[in-house]
Amino acid sequence: TQIRLDVGPTFVSDEWSDKELTDYLDAQLIKYQSVEITIFTYKTDDPPRFVLERLELRGFRVGAMAGVGQICIWTLHKPFAESFAR
Repeated sequence: TQIRLDVGPTFVSDEWSDKELTDYLDAQLIKYQSVEITIFTYKTDDPPRFVLERLELRGFRVGAMAGVGQICIWTLHKPFAESFAR
């Protein structure tokens, strides 16, 4: 049995996200298009661990994690008081 371990890319946000934060994560805006829908999302080639560590340095904390098939999804939260402390 072989277990496949991929470490990237990491999708970090949608098209309405904070541009300064997506720049900090070295993420680029990409367009995903299917027959029914067009989605713009930010993607970085860094593995999730690097992205999570960088966000933690900015005051974000993991709120929840879920696995969907072979995909992991993390939601993060920045405490309200820290959001305005910058």
